[in-house]
Amino acid sequence: MKGVFVVTEISEGRIMVSPYQEGGFSTGKTVLSRIEVMNPKHFNVEKGTKVSIGFSKGLENVQGICSLVFPVLCCALGIFLYPKAVSVFGMEYSEIARFIFGAVMFLCAFAVVIKLTRCSYTVITPQITGLC
Repeated sequence: MKGVFVVTEISEGRIMVSPYQEGGFSTGKTVLSRIEVMNPKHFNVEKGTKVSIGFSKGLENVQGICSLVFPVLCCALGIFLYPKAVSVFGMEYSEIARFIFGAVMFLCAFAVVIKLTRCSYTVITPQITGLC
Protein backbone atom coordinates (compact mmCIF):
# COMPACT_ATOMS: atom_id res chain seq x y z
CA MET A 1 0.00 0.00 0.00
CA LYS A 2 1.51 3.25 -1.09
CA GLY A 3 0.23 6.78 -0.80
CA VAL A 4 -0.98 9.17 1.83
CA PHE A 5 -3.89 8.42 4.14
CA VAL A 6 -5.76 10.57 6.64
CA VAL A 7 -6.83 9.40 10.09
CA THR A 8 -10.64 9.58 10.18
CA GLU A 9 -11.46 7.86 13.45
CA ILE A 10 -9.67 6.90 16.67
CA SER A 11 -11.56 4.86 19.25
CA GLU A 12 -10.54 2.26 21.80
CA GLY A 13 -7.24 1.41 20.13
CA ARG A 14 -8.78 1.28 16.65
CA ILE A 15 -7.44 3.69 14.09
CA MET A 16 -9.35 4.09 10.83
CA VAL A 17 -7.79 5.84 7.83
CA SER A 18 -9.05 6.94 4.42
CA PRO A 19 -7.10 7.76 1.27
CA TYR A 20 -6.02 11.41 1.11
CA GLN A 21 -7.39 13.44 -1.78
CA GLU A 22 -6.09 16.86 -2.76
CA GLY A 23 -8.46 19.55 -1.53
CA GLY A 24 -9.76 17.33 1.27
CA PHE A 25 -9.97 13.69 2.10
CA SER A 26 -12.35 10.83 1.56
CA THR A 27 -15.29 10.81 3.93
CA GLY A 28 -14.79 7.10 4.55
CA LYS A 29 -18.44 6.21 3.98
CA THR A 30 -17.71 3.12 1.89
CA VAL A 31 -16.11 -0.05 3.18
CA LEU A 32 -13.28 0.07 0.64
CA SER A 33 -12.24 3.63 1.48
CA ARG A 34 -11.85 2.98 5.22
CA ILE A 35 -8.98 0.86 6.43
CA GLU A 36 -8.24 -0.17 9.99
CA VAL A 37 -4.55 0.13 10.82
CA MET A 38 -2.28 -0.65 13.75
CA ASN A 39 0.13 1.80 15.38
CA PRO A 40 2.95 -0.41 16.74
CA LYS A 41 5.49 2.44 16.71
CA HIS A 42 3.11 4.56 18.82
CA PHE A 43 3.07 7.61 16.56
CA ASN A 44 1.16 10.54 18.03
CA VAL A 45 -1.84 10.64 15.69
CA GLU A 46 -5.05 12.60 15.90
CA LYS A 47 -8.10 12.85 13.67
CA GLY A 48 -7.00 14.51 10.42
CA THR A 49 -3.32 13.49 10.66
CA LYS A 50 -1.74 12.45 7.35
CA VAL A 51 0.03 9.10 7.57
CA SER A 52 1.61 6.52 5.31
CA ILE A 53 0.71 2.88 5.86
CA GLY A 54 2.23 -0.42 4.90
CA PHE A 55 3.24 -3.82 6.17
CA SER A 56 6.31 -4.85 8.12
CA LYS A 57 9.45 -5.43 6.06
CA GLY A 58 9.53 -9.10 7.04
CA LEU A 59 5.98 -9.63 5.79
CA GLU A 60 6.74 -7.80 2.54
CA ASN A 61 9.82 -10.01 2.02
CA VAL A 62 7.82 -13.20 2.63
CA GLN A 63 5.14 -12.03 0.19
CA GLY A 64 7.78 -11.28 -2.44
CA ILE A 65 9.43 -14.67 -2.06
CA CYS A 66 6.09 -16.50 -2.21
CA SER A 67 5.05 -14.47 -5.26
CA LEU A 68 8.18 -15.67 -7.03
CA VAL A 69 8.45 -19.25 -5.75
CA PHE A 70 4.78 -20.31 -6.19
CA PRO A 71 4.61 -19.79 -10.00
CA VAL A 72 8.04 -21.38 -10.52
CA LEU A 73 7.06 -24.45 -8.47
CA CYS A 74 3.78 -24.74 -10.39
CA CYS A 75 5.71 -24.59 -13.67
CA ALA A 76 8.06 -27.35 -12.53
CA LEU A 77 5.09 -29.39 -11.31
CA GLY A 78 3.44 -28.99 -14.72
CA ILE A 79 6.58 -30.15 -16.53
CA PHE A 80 6.93 -33.20 -14.28
CA LEU A 81 3.21 -34.10 -14.35
CA TYR A 82 2.91 -33.84 -18.14
CA PRO A 83 3.86 -37.50 -18.77
CA LYS A 84 1.15 -38.61 -16.31
CA ALA A 85 -1.42 -36.38 -18.04
CA VAL A 86 -0.42 -37.81 -21.41
CA SER A 87 -0.92 -41.39 -20.20
CA VAL A 88 -4.24 -40.61 -18.48
CA PHE A 89 -5.76 -38.82 -21.48
CA GLY A 90 -4.18 -41.11 -24.09
CA MET A 91 -2.44 -38.30 -25.95
CA GLU A 92 0.84 -38.41 -27.84
CA TYR A 93 3.96 -37.27 -25.93
CA SER A 94 5.68 -34.13 -27.26
CA GLU A 95 8.39 -31.94 -25.75
CA ILE A 96 6.72 -28.80 -27.14
CA ALA A 97 3.42 -29.78 -25.53
CA ARG A 98 5.30 -30.46 -22.28
CA PHE A 99 6.78 -26.95 -22.43
CA ILE A 100 3.34 -25.45 -23.15
CA PHE A 101 1.81 -27.43 -20.26
CA GLY A 102 4.47 -26.03 -17.91
CA ALA A 103 3.98 -22.49 -19.26
CA VAL A 104 0.20 -22.72 -18.78
CA MET A 105 0.72 -23.90 -15.18
CA PHE A 106 3.08 -20.95 -14.63
CA LEU A 107 0.59 -18.46 -16.06
CA CYS A 108 -2.27 -19.87 -13.99
CA ALA A 109 -0.19 -19.61 -10.80
CA PHE A 110 0.87 -16.09 -11.79
CA ALA A 111 -2.79 -15.12 -12.27
CA VAL A 112 -3.59 -16.47 -8.79
CA VAL A 113 -0.74 -14.42 -7.29
CA ILE A 114 -1.91 -11.26 -9.08
CA LYS A 115 -5.51 -11.82 -7.93
CA LEU A 116 -4.49 -12.41 -4.31
CA THR A 117 -2.13 -9.44 -4.12
CA ARG A 118 -4.59 -7.03 -5.75
CA CYS A 119 -7.69 -7.93 -3.75
CA SER A 120 -9.14 -5.24 -1.53
CA TYR A 121 -9.60 -7.52 1.47
CA THR A 122 -6.53 -7.65 3.71
CA VAL A 123 -5.99 -10.65 5.95
CA ILE A 124 -3.21 -8.93 7.88
CA THR A 125 -3.84 -5.48 9.30
CA PRO A 126 -1.49 -2.83 7.87
CA GLN A 127 0.41 -0.52 10.17
CA ILE A 128 1.30 3.16 10.21
CA THR A 129 4.83 3.45 8.83
CA GLY A 130 5.26 7.20 9.16
CA LEU A 131 3.73 10.65 9.40
CA CYS A 132 3.43 12.84 6.33
